[in-house]
Order: sequence, then C-alpha cells, then structure tokens
Amino acid sequence: MRFIGLDGLRGLMCLWVVIGHSITMAGLELDKDSFFGKVLGKGLAVDVFFIISGFVITLLLLSKDVPFSKYIKQRVLRIFPAYLLFLFLSALILNETVFVLQNFPEDIEKTADRLKYATASLKDFKLHFFTHLFMLHGITPSFILSNPTYTIMGQAWSLTLQFQFFILAPLFIFILRKHVCFLVLFVMLILASSQFFFGVMRHRSFFLVNSNMFFVGMFSAILLNFNKMNKLTNTNFYSALIIFLLSISIYQWVNDRFFGIIPIMIWSICFFIEVSATTSPLQSFYRVILTNRISIFLGNISYSMYCSHMFFLYAVSYVLIKSNTDLAFYTPIMLIAPFLFTVVASYFSYEYIEKYFITFGKNTKKNNVQQRAI
Repeated sequence: MRFIGLDGLRGLMCLWVVIGHSITMAGLELDKDSFFGKVLGKGLAVDVFFIISGFVITLLLLSKDVPFSKYIKQRVLRIFPAYLLFLFLSALILNETVFVLQNFPEDIEKTADRLKYATASLKDFKLHFFTHLFMLHGITPSFILSNPTYTIMGQAWSLTLQFQFFILAPLFIFILRKHVCFLVLFVMLILASSQFFFGVMRHRSFFLVNSNMFFVGMFSAILLNFNKMNKLTNTNFYSALIIFLLSISIYQWVNDRFFGIIPIMIWSICFFIEVSATTSPLQSFYRVILTNRISIFLGNISYSMYCSHMFFLYAVSYVLIKSNTDLAFYTPIMLIAPFLFTVVASYFSYEYIEKYFITFGKNTKKNNVQQRAI
C-alpha cells in the first residue's frame, strides 16, 4: 500500500527545518519561549521524519522477508553516499564556520551554541570526524567525547538516530512475530528507561533515549498491517490506533507539554486521511497540499536538502561577512541565496547520487547471481 502524501509530507517537513535554520542564520532572533521559537526551534519537523521512517521501514519489513544483510546494505547505500558528500564539505569549511560564528553580524542566542559545537569540532577533529564517518556519534556518550552529536554537521544528530532504528527494526519485527504482547512490553521497557539512558549519554541522539516517535510510525504500520490481513476489523483498528496515539501523546505531554504532541497530531491527521475510504473536503485539501508538484519535488530531494542546507548557509554567510555586507542586505540575501543553492545542489545529489545507489542496492542480488553464473 502506497501512501500518496508521504513524499509531500517529507518535503514540507524538510522545508520547515530549512526555514528555521535560515531565519537564525539570517540574523533574525527566534525567542525560544515564543510560539514561533518553539515551533521552528524544537525539532518538531524532525520528529515527523522519525514517524515516517518508523512507518515506512516497518511496512517494508512486514511486507516481505528480507535477509538482514541485504536489508542493511540497502539502508547503508540509501543514506550514506549523500551524507558523506556533505559531511566532507562541512568538514572542509570548519574554519570558515568558526569565523562566521565569531563575527556574526547580530547577537543571536543560537550563535553561541553553534560556536561551541564548531570549536569542539576543531579541538577534537579526528575523533569527531571518525564517529561521524560511520554514524557512531549517536552512540558515543558525552563523557567519552564532548558534544558528540552536533559537531561538524549539526543536523546529523538525527541521521545517526535514524540509522540506529534501521539496525534495530528487524529485531522489533522478530519480536512481533513471536507475539505482539512481547513487542508492547519491550517498547514500554524502552520508553520507561529513556531517562536513565539520557543520564548516561547526556544527549538525545541515542535510540534508547529518543525512540518514541519511531514507535508511533512503527505501531501505525503494524495496526494497518493487521487490518489489511483481517486480523483487526475496521472498528478495532481505529480504536486501537486512537488508544495508542493518545497514550503516546500523554507520554509526550508529560515531557514536552503541548508542543511535544504536534508531530503526533500532524501524523494522525495525515494517517487517518490516507486510510479513510470515504471522500471528504479535508481529503481533497490534503491532496492539494501534499501531492502537488512542488511538494513531491521537495519530498524527492528532502534528504539531500537536509544534509546540505547548513553547508550553504555557512558558505554564503562567510562570503557576505568577508565582504562587509550591510545587515540590511545580509538578511534578505541569507533568506534566499542559500536556499536556492541548496535546492539546486540537492536536485543533482538526488538525481546522480541517491538514485544511483538506491538502484545499485536493489540490483546487488541480481548482479551477484549473474557473476556466479559466469
């Protein structure tokens, strides 16, 4: 079953992230206690990414038996090539990044944090680069390496988290096939122990600390699969899904109050519209927003956009600061130029890197068979 709005949803969430980072890099303050500061600065759009990943990967593993070696090879070929390209580029301009943050034209609260991570990147560059190279920064405790998750390529804090889920997802499906109750108990144990692991790791890029949104997507897929296999009636399917989403929402409310449940609200609306068999004005509006050409295009290039946008923000900012650009021009240029560079670069990255390695991963088994025959 293909959800027609998922690509568009992914694209709009990526745009949400890029806008949030662009605003602060353009010299505009986002008060972290204001409504817009919380909406754009709390990683809510990234939480929707996690939900989508949990849903898509779970459906993939439930739909067919894939050997773990083939599955993980395809995941690695899907996420590492574009990631490594922009990781290397980000590493190349670390000195320029520090210069930008030390000479930033406005006193922005976010700048101090970014400068801390950039200087930490240079101080222990070899260790930070090694952990990022293999996406190990998310499983590296802060007592071993200072600020392991936001260095070199700050947005990669979420990519290591997704990669951890990709590795663990087959285990969750294995437990599910033993009995769904075993999986529920296992998930409850993980959620209950998250604060303990946060105390150990001191960051939120470790899966056992920050897993709840993946579980939203995972159980949405499991319940949908049960419904399609006639293990659940429509009534029981919707009832179970509502109870589960409410339970996770309460868990989020306890931790982050209202803003913590926004990603679940976004997913719930999209998911119920997708699975609904009836046509409604809301469904028509949903299709207009998420299935138009722009949303689909942004969805296709969203991974490369996410990986690349900070590189272009720092690169353009460096040129402007070095040129002593007046703030009246700096801000509008920073809101437009890096975004255009990001979209163009992401398109080429998607067309010539991502698509090539996705196809290569799918054809690996066939190529191996042909070589053995020769």
